[in-house]
Amino acid sequence: MMKYQHTVTLNADIQTVCRLFSDHQSLTHWQPELHEVTPLIGIPGEQGATCFMEYQLGLCQFLVLKTIVDNHPPKKFVATYQIYNIWNQKESHFVHLDEHTTRWVLISEFRFNGIMKIVGFFFPLLFRYTTTRYMKQFQQYIDQKNGASASASMSSQNSK
Repeated sequence: MMKYQHTVTLNADIQTVCRLFSDHQSLTHWQPELHEVTPLIGIPGEQGATCFMEYQLGLCQFLVLKTIVDNHPPKKFVATYQIYNIWNQKESHFVHLDEHTTRWVLISEFRFNGIMKIVGFFFPLLFRYTTTRYMKQFQQYIDQKNGASASASMSSQNSK
């Protein structure tokens, strides 16, 4: 198991951040590798809903099964993502700092099976890097939407 936390400060009010974070149409703006989202069960975006997320990385194409576990932004948004021998849970919290600034706290937990145990053990920075990259891309998307300059602070902390 691997667990860590990342934090990023966003140049937007908390309502705008939560709206853009929850908008399935905006996902491809900050996750450019995301090719298609196919709803499976439930109402997209609501607790209990599942969907396949199809990603294209170079010549590699893969499907991720996403399940929304808890959807009560800004306090908490939790989703699990499953792909070949990897289970990942992302828990997002949004904190109001002032009228124009929001902090996004993301807690990531990974569990590996089979050969992916070796990958997770020897290459944990790969998973942290991907999390950081998506958070920065969301930060840039927020800045573009608000016409603001890139915000400054991003930090990372180990949990386990």
